[in-house]
Amino acid sequence: MERIAVWLPNWIGDVVLSFPALKALKELYPRARVVGIVRREICGILKDNPDVDAVYPWDRRSLRQTMGLLLSLRACRFDLALVLPNSWKSAFLARLSGARRRLGYDREGRGFLLSDPVACPPQTRNLHHADYFLNLIRSLGWGGTRPPLTLAVEEDARDRMRDYLRVHGLDGKEPLVAVHPGASKSPRGWAVERFGEVCRELWSRQGTRSLVLGTAEEGREWAGVFQGPGVFLAAGQVALEDLPALLGQCDLFLGNDSGIMHVAAAVGTPVVGIFGPGTAERTGPVLDPDRYRVVSKRFPCSPCRQKFFKECMPAPSGKPYCLEEIGVDEVVRASQDLLKNAAARRSPLRVGQCGS
Repeated sequence: MERIAVWLPNWIGDVVLSFPALKALKELYPRARVVGIVRREICGILKDNPDVDAVYPWDRRSLRQTMGLLLSLRACRFDLALVLPNSWKSAFLARLSGARRRLGYDREGRGFLLSDPVACPPQTRNLHHADYFLNLIRSLGWGGTRPPLTLAVEEDARDRMRDYLRVHGLDGKEPLVAVHPGASKSPRGWAVERFGEVCRELWSRQGTRSLVLGTAEEGREWAGVFQGPGVFLAAGQVALEDLPALLGQCDLFLGNDSGIMHVAAAVGTPVVGIFGPGTAERTGPVLDPDRYRVVSKRFPCSPCRQKFFKECMPAPSGKPYCLEEIGVDEVVRASQDLLKNAAARRSPLRVGQCGS
């Protein structure tokens, strides 16, 4: 096996959770050249991954760019196309890529497009996404235990983020919490106003500084929420490829079940994750148990298909009740619990720490 193309998922969190599978693939075929195919907007998250030899950005909205990508893939004559997403489209494009073998899950009626369709593992509902992706590598003959989930960071990125924090008065004298209120879909995220309350409570109780992350558009929407002492709104100011270095400087990450949560966990930052429609069994942070807390009401309908709101009624706030019933005090307590040892953990950027 000399040339392998890996069709990666469309979301940041799923890409990060595929890292153990990429590492196992390299262990199985150490001489192979592995090319990752990923959405252009998120290719920065693969910038320093040692298990990917090249990255092909893909703009899925552009037919012209997609055709150009397929021509490049066909010219490379890949021995294997590994299709991690479950979509019919990803298997179809892998078929058009000309790869000799095409391996992925036999779902969405796409089995005929794959030369090596793989049956879904049992208990998929409660199988963690990292193991779901890794199971495809096992079908190729790999038999090890799940590799650690790590995200490498270059020294120049560390220096840039240290300087960024210093310029904005976040010089490490107080515990620093990265706060990410965003979510891939609005109903998946806890109320932004409640995140603001948590930030103010943490500042009031123990002088904790909060660094609020998100897109530039989100930053404009949240400007009225994240005000006051101890809160710095950094939404839209940090590029995705610098985010791991920034999160590595923080004493805690607080956010929804989201991709940025997995980036924080991959650089070893303790995590408080808020889960409503999803479950930690499937998409929880990959960290040692003493380094994360999950705040969830664990409704029996979770994980749901997230077809908001066709299968459940929204609360008056517009959020599903599985999130609406999570209180501010619960999140504050979970955050304080992990911040107890923040002073002992604080050091230069923690790169390469992770759980299993």
